Amino acid sequence: VRLAAEGDLRAALVEFRAAFDGSQNPAVLFNIAAVHERLNEYVEAEETLARYERLAPPRELALHRAQVVAALARLRSRIGTLRARVEAPGAACTLDGVPRAVADLREGVRASSGRHALRCEADGYDAVARDVDVRGLDATEVTLTPPRRTGTLSVTASLDGAAVRVDGQLVGATPLAAPLRVEEGS
Repeated sequence: VRLAAEGDLRAALVEFRAAFDGSQNPAVLFNIAAVHERLNEYVEAEETLARYERLAPPRELALHRAQVVAALARLRSRIGTLRARVEAPGAACTLDGVPRAVADLREGVRASSGRHALRCEADGYDAVARDVDVRGLDATEVTLTPPRRTGTLSVTASLDGAAVRVDGQLVGATPLAAPLRVEEGS
């Protein structure tokens, strides 16, 4: 409690979690939720407070009912939904550094209001990252289209004027002035 009062919220969170792990006292969850809220981690705060509701003895919950209801309403108003469409097969994504399944992102994940870092990468594509602003109670939708990774292709031929085609498209004639930039792959 002293760490939280001094503003060292990350350290307070570690200590409160250790206290809960050691005691399984639901009242500690109330403190954990409060620290998450002060850190603007509204999803984590709401989930922890909902856990407190499930685990607290009825008598304790009745004493704090008004606080819990007010806190849940406040927290839920600060949570939005982030939906992302990723246009790269086999992509792997993170949201704020935490791995997220592409299917979950497509369906929508709950996110605290504020700015979030979304990053996706896939074989054969350059990684793409975007900062996404999420507003409470709103759905934010983004599409990420990672660019295909490219390489160079050099063509040498003993015949001048020979047509050079890449994937069926005419790209020049020999001798080529410079290597060609092409998408990675066959």
